[in-house]
Amino acid sequence: MRVFDYIYYRITRFYYDKDGADGPRGIMMLTVIQGVLLANIYYEILWLFEPPHLHVSGEVSYTKEIGLVVGLLIMIFNLKRYRGNYSLYDQRWGNSETSRQSKLRGWLVVVALMVPLAIIFL
Repeated sequence: MRVFDYIYYRITRFYYDKDGADGPRGIMMLTVIQGVLLANIYYEILWLFEPPHLHVSGEVSYTKEIGLVVGLLIMIFNLKRYRGNYSLYDQRWGNSETSRQSKLRGWLVVVALMVPLAIIFL
């Protein structure tokens, strides 16, 4: 969870002037990252047991509904965990990082945002 805490902190810090300490953009972007990661894991496991195929008309699939419910649950969890807790994470990481560490970790957060989306399209 510390990785997600740090990603939330860095995104919220980036948008702090616009969003304030509640960080709705940080929460939403983190929710998207977690949802895409779960979808990637789900589809990788599914493809181990059943090869991918095209949707056949008349075939019932609840994948979208399940994905929506899981996404909403992740968002609710993130709202309860992160809303109003920016100062706690700022105390933990705000002054303890050197400029070099901050830049490196900032780039790692950008990579963490892009990798799950890149995996979907591969």
